[in-house]
Amino acid sequence: MINKIPTGIDFIDKDLGGIYQHRAYLFCGESDAGKIALTSRFLVEGLKKEEMCLLVTSGNIGNYLVESHGILNFDFSVYMQSGFFNILEYADADSANAADLDQYMLEIKEFVEKKGVERVVLEALPMLEAADLKTTESNARRFISFLESENVTALISLGKPRTLGASRLEGELAKAAAGTLRTSIKVSEETGKSYYSIDIERMVGLKQPYPSWDYELIKNRGAQAIIKREKINYSHLEENITITKNNAGR
Repeated sequence: MINKIPTGIDFIDKDLGGIYQHRAYLFCGESDAGKIALTSRFLVEGLKKEEMCLLVTSGNIGNYLVESHGILNFDFSVYMQSGFFNILEYADADSANAADLDQYMLEIKEFVEKKGVERVVLEALPMLEAADLKTTESNARRFISFLESENVTALISLGKPRTLGASRLEGELAKAAAGTLRTSIKVSEETGKSYYSIDIERMVGLKQPYPSWDYELIKNRGAQAIIKREKINYSHLEENITITKNNAGR
């Protein structure tokens, strides 16, 4: 029997019952469209359940932790000290290439098996890109199969493709993953305010038409809550709550 686990995003968990355990999912979309806000919640949900969690990133770790703390009012450093939250950083990932893929997977494998990692968030995977589509397709399938063979539940976070190779990689990962969720920024015609959207483009176990959600990030007492737009009743919110369009995550 395949179990589902919560993502930490209320409306996805309520509508879908979470996502399938030990599968890999792709979160993609334009910059500043909320990917950090979403993937951070996935990690927080695991940490609160005392699950071992891993972030694989090519970004600045300090910036990620500060931004996540500002979004969630959640102190990852406590869980780093206890060993439940772990980070693998690739400072030179921008110069990585397909030849580094085997070493990249080996390092993740050793870390996952040594620590007993259950949840993984991965950012920026240039080592999967190749000069030709066939190799990129093979790399994407190999990488998804590798993650799932390690019995982790993984979210792969990709920004808007800036090159043809990155665009090809996104397409191949979308086909190989158990599901693809795309984030975007929209503007309300009525108020002119920005809000966010998650569209499911493909999901194992779901039939079309796939669901989508419009949501806003509501800030209260130092943390942001992701709230489904059609359910917001501003009269029930405290006066110090403001809708934020900045610091919403990638």
